[in-house]
Amino acid sequence: QTTLENETLLSSVYSVYCLAYGSASGGVFGLTEQRGLPKSGWTALMRDSHFVPGPKDPKKSKRVTLKDCEGAFDKAAKHGAHVDEMSQNLHLSSFLEALVRVAAAMSRTYDILLSQTFTMVISNLHDAKEHLPKAKALFRNSLGSNDVRTILEDNDTELRNLFSTFAGSDSRIDSSDFLQAAERLNLMEGALTPQALVYILSSSSSSSDAPVGEASSSADFDEFCESLCAIACFKTPHPHVPLPFKLQAFIHRYVNPFFTKRKRGGRSSTEI
Repeated sequence: QTTLENETLLSSVYSVYCLAYGSASGGVFGLTEQRGLPKSGWTALMRDSHFVPGPKDPKKSKRVTLKDCEGAFDKAAKHGAHVDEMSQNLHLSSFLEALVRVAAAMSRTYDILLSQTFTMVISNLHDAKEHLPKAKALFRNSLGSNDVRTILEDNDTELRNLFSTFAGSDSRIDSSDFLQAAERLNLMEGALTPQALVYILSSSSSSSDAPVGEASSSADFDEFCESLCAIACFKTPHPHVPLPFKLQAFIHRYVNPFFTKRKRGGRSSTEI
């Protein structure tokens, strides 16, 4: 019940820390393209949420240790390996398991019920929200590069056609149409759950009245392109691959084939 009531918070924190520590800000993924939240991002989240003391935090006699949090990560990642056998990262389901394991460690430390400590875990995650703008800023700085702008301009026709295919005659694309586009382009996998995709869209939107992560979010064309750039980072999360290469590979792998299939007799726009 607590998880359902805080679904937006959990998915938004997970998505932003994946983006910040898995790709855009140079998180460590090794030599393979692994998806999900790496241990570096998990550790940062634990510190940002004040689960474990930071360098300047006062010592406390009773507190969950970094070893406890890392142990929760390792066990949850191992149990979630069936999702991606090559990944040592947390997918959304294993991320939730890791949080429960942290709550279990708190329950043992404070000698109170697990239900109570899990509520404490959710409360602590609200502390991490203040760090989300910093993570977004890291990503948005890379969007302003000349190479990214050039790729968007070179593919302007295809991107506008994609936008209009799902937004129709509207000047904005809403979350339901965006999810339909993601499904048709085969984007949903790993960390890119429907909840994460809605969060990406609403985070890109500067003029939507809906709170970030709400299903009623919408975006104009430029914000739609920003969302695609964010998705491109999830699709090619290797830290040493610059955003322009990620974006170009994304367009080549997902956008261009969509129109090629339609020209060869795939579903027409009237069937969408």
